[in-house]
Order: sequence, then C-alpha cells, then structure tokens
Amino acid sequence: MKAARDPERFGEDAMKVRQPLTILMMLALATPPSFAGEDIRMTSEDVRNGNIRKGEVWSAPSWIKDEGQFFRFSNELNILRGSEVTNANDLLLLPNADTGRSEVSCLMTEDTTDKFSTGKTPKFRCNLLQTNSAGQLEEASGKGKKIKVKYGADNGEIYGELMGTRLLWALGFSADRMMFIDRLLCYGCTSNPFKDRRVDTSSLQTPREFIPAAIERKHDGEAMYVNRQVKITEAGPNRHNTPPRYRTVVHEGWGFDELMTLTSENPAEARRQKIERDALRILSSFIQHVDNKEQNQRLTCVGDFDAEGNCLGEVKLIVQDVGATFGRGLTTDNESSFLGINIAKARLEHWVRKPFWKEASACRMDVGWWANRTLKDEKATEEGRQFLVKLLEGFSAGAEGQKRVEDLFLAAQIERRSGTIPEWVAAFNKKVHELKYPMGANNPDFKCPKQLN
Repeated sequence: MKAARDPERFGEDAMKVRQPLTILMMLALATPPSFAGEDIRMTSEDVRNGNIRKGEVWSAPSWIKDEGQFFRFSNELNILRGSEVTNANDLLLLPNADTGRSEVSCLMTEDTTDKFSTGKTPKFRCNLLQTNSAGQLEEASGKGKKIKVKYGADNGEIYGELMGTRLLWALGFSADRMMFIDRLLCYGCTSNPFKDRRVDTSSLQTPREFIPAAIERKHDGEAMYVNRQVKITEAGPNRHNTPPRYRTVVHEGWGFDELMTLTSENPAEARRQKIERDALRILSSFIQHVDNKEQNQRLTCVGDFDAEGNCLGEVKLIVQDVGATFGRGLTTDNESSFLGINIAKARLEHWVRKPFWKEASACRMDVGWWANRTLKDEKATEEGRQFLVKLLEGFSAGAEGQKRVEDLFLAAQIERRSGTIPEWVAAFNKKVHELKYPMGANNPDFKCPKQLN
C-alpha cells in the first residue's frame, strides 16, 4: 500500500557557470512546495517481519571468488572509483578526468528545502544543475535529479560514510553509494541550509560554496515502512501521575537484534543467513558502527510487491547510515552525547585504541554505547567470524590487498579529518589480526564458544 509521507509522523568555476539572476530565480521560485514529501510503501508488522525473514545482507560480487579456505579478490574491484555509474546524472558527480577533482553545481528550491529533515548532521537536498549546449546552467532531469548533500569540513560523517559504505560494498554487503565532492556550488542556499531550510534569493546569482561535501545515492529498490505506537514523553511536575499517551509514527528500518531470529523457515537457508548476518554484525563492530538504531538500517525490495506488501523480488537488508563509524562509541549512557559526536566519527586515535573484543575468550564484541542502539556487545558465532575473516583477509592480502586498504582511506580523503593514510592502514591490519586471533597469534586454533547448530 502506498501512502503519502506525513511530516507530523515521520563542476565548473563559479564565474563560468554564473547565470542571470532572473533565470535562476524563476527556476527556484516556480517549483511548488511539497512539504509532505514522496509516497512511501506501508506494510503491516507481520508482512514486514516476513520480508526480513527472506532478506539478504550479502551476495558475492563478480570480483570475489570463493576458493574454499579463502576468498580471492580480483583487480576488477576498484576502491577509488567505487561502484559503476549507471545513472546519467551520476556522471555529473564524477571527478574531472584532467584535474581529478569533483565539482558540482545544484539549485535549492522550495521543494528541496528539507523542512522536515531529522538528525543533527549538516545536510540538505538540492537539484543537480548541468551545462547545456549553449554553455548555460539548467536543471538536470530524470532519475537522480535531486541529490542529498552532507557538508562541512568538520563534519566527520562525510568521511565515516565514505569509508563505511565503500568497505561494505567492496566486501559484498548491501550499501548505499557515497561520492566525495571537492567543491559544491549551491544556488539559492543560505550559508547554513540545514539550519535555515529556505531559499536564499541573494545567492541565486552568486552561489554558496561548500568544501568538502559528499553526495549520497540510495541502493536500488523501494523501502518499506510500518505504523507503530510510540509512548509520548510527558513533562511537568505531574508527569509521573499522567496516564500514558501514545501517538502513531511511521517507522522504517530493522534492528541488528532481529537479524538472528527473523530468518528463513528452511533450516539450511536459515543457517546460511545467520552466518552472513552475523558477519555483518561483526563487521559493524569492526568499523564501530555505533549509531545502529533501526532507522539507520533500511528494509528494501528490489522488484514488485503483492497486494499485501510482500516483496516478490529480492529483499535487501541495507545499512543506510554509517556516518558514526571508524571512531568509538560512548563508554556509558552518562558520557556526554556531544563528546560522542566528536569521537565516534572518523577519529583514528579513538578507533585504533578501541579493543575489538570486550571478552575475547567468549568472542564478545565491544561496540560501545549509543542511544537506541540495536547492536550491543553480542557474542560472535565462530561461523560468522570465520566468514568475515575470509572476506577481510582476501580484501587485504598481499601487495594488491594493501593497496586496496590504502585506497579505502584515500577515497575518503581521510587525512583532511584525522591521521595519515599509513596510520589508518596499520590500524585496519591490526583489527583484522585481532579478529582472526581473538586469544592472540600464539593460540591460532582457538574457536569462538558460540557456534551454529
């Protein structure tokens, strides 16, 4: 069932691309506002759970070959480039072949002002601009016209998401695509579009500049949502004597705490799912994906639906927001959440010092505390651990593998944020070693106590 999203519930040089004020102003102001947003796919809880049961988190890409004891990665995998571009508008986001820099122009309109956007990370939406045959800027058309931009030199999510999504994709896990933008020019933007959420007519002729930025492209497919009752937090001196009240909210996503229980009814399929899903849980701990609330994962159908909302195609369980990664979570719920924003997002000094295991002899992961988390300090299964070790060793083995690890951090331009490339590579290798040898290299035959039947 389709329903309208209810907001109550849910490159070129600037001088070369500058256009007359009247043209861009008409573009910006002629678009009628649509604050309710796009239609969304609503399902029941039972249908949602059924879709999760058939959902996949991993599929072997063409560059990974299973050779029994290890995975072999081919040179087809290009970490710096990322996934192949299939959308014509995405060509506008790629780096210039001569300069190696990506410069993008876009237009803020009343329809893209994100008046109901949530979260705390600086971001905005705008419409892509392209240069026509006359050398003038015009709005792009078709799929991918609207882009989601995260911005700010101090915005750690830019770097965390670039590294996190690129690694997930390279290893075969479903992920969105993030593209690093060296310079974004926004016509109609204020200096802080995330805060202001309006069209600034004064910048329709001289655009605002955002350096650096990242643009997010969603994985193929359609997300699924359910209605849920949420208790209203009461305020005031009599709040403890007030009868509980609830409101209906549109809920999206899935929790890591559901992955190992909502599986196929076929025992063999369920076992395979659990191995791959546990590998995703362990990988999420590896990159310290601490902000793992349900809304930061997405339940997606690649294909059609039946009348009840059951996906008739492939169900993908996607980790859709990995901005708070490659740092560490909070130690307790009393630690400052402001501190968490600084330490959780692409901070080498915190990631490298974070132990992989909280209790190595039990293979208990050390994820770190975060509000509304669904991935806690769980025990890894031996089968899930071995599966991920095979993937990470195949990815990083030998000189070619070490170049892939280096390119992972180069693609995110992480040195703008924290540490050096060699330091990040060393930290990555250290964590792979910790994962492979929970009790140390002197005990290579150790197996995690928790094993699948």
